[in-house]
Amino acid sequence: MGCRNCKKEKCPDTLLIDGEEIEGCALRNVTRESLMFIRAYNYFKQGFFPNEGSWLNQPAKLLDAFSVIEKAITSIEEEKERKRKLFRT
Repeated sequence: MGCRNCKKEKCPDTLLIDGEEIEGCALRNVTRESLMFIRAYNYFKQGFFPNEGSWLNQPAKLLDAFSVIEKAITSIEEEKERKRKLFRT
C-alpha cells in the first residue's frame, strides 16, 4: 500500500524544503490556507489579483505568500535544470 496523501508507493523519509527538514509526505503538511494561496498565485500569474486594484491593494500576507511560492518554484526549476545538465554530460 502506498502513501494516502500523494499516492506514491513510498514517500521519502525526509524532504529538505527551503533549508527546513520536513518529515514524511510533504502533502501531509499542506493546509487549506496554503492551497488557497497557491490557487490565488496561479490567477496572479494570469494577470488577476484576488482583490480590486493593483498589488498595493493586496494584503501583505498574500504578497508574502506569493514571494514564498515564487521562491519555491524557482528553486524546483533550478534543481531540475541542474539535474538536466548533470545527465547531459
